Amino acid sequence: TTRRPSFASVFEIIIFSSLVATIISAVGLQIAGEQHELKREMNGFSKGKGLYVMALVGQAVSWQVYWVGIVGLVFSVSSVLSNVISVITWPIVSVLIVIFFKFMDDEVDVFKGVALVTAAFSAAAYFYRLHKENRDSAKVWVPQIYF
Repeated sequence: TTRRPSFASVFEIIIFSSLVATIISAVGLQIAGEQHELKREMNGFSKGKGLYVMALVGQAVSWQVYWVGIVGLVFSVSSVLSNVISVITWPIVSVLIVIFFKFMDDEVDVFKGVALVTAAFSAAAYFYRLHKENRDSAKVWVPQIYF
């Protein structure tokens, strides 16, 4: 069919796929016996258990808002821009985490540097193509003057 999906239907897909992924992850965590490791990590969190839970909940909510924004870009602008934004944000966020939160376990290595450069090139190529299309379309349009 040629019917376009609505924002609400895509939003439902995001929510339900996240719910299914959460359930599968929780079951896998229980089967592997990793829940004890999570408890140990929570107990070892320097700011306390409450802030550990708040950080996890905040991260989950942030990801949902991020994906709703990405889907919103598809509906309001284009799927290409949505993909460009999602490709750019992942390496930038990991570099910003290292810079601002000073994680000692995480550092900017070659892979993150290559991902950041590749993301920058993809964004530059996308915006250059837009610029070129707009410039070419401006040349094609010639007003007709009749005498």
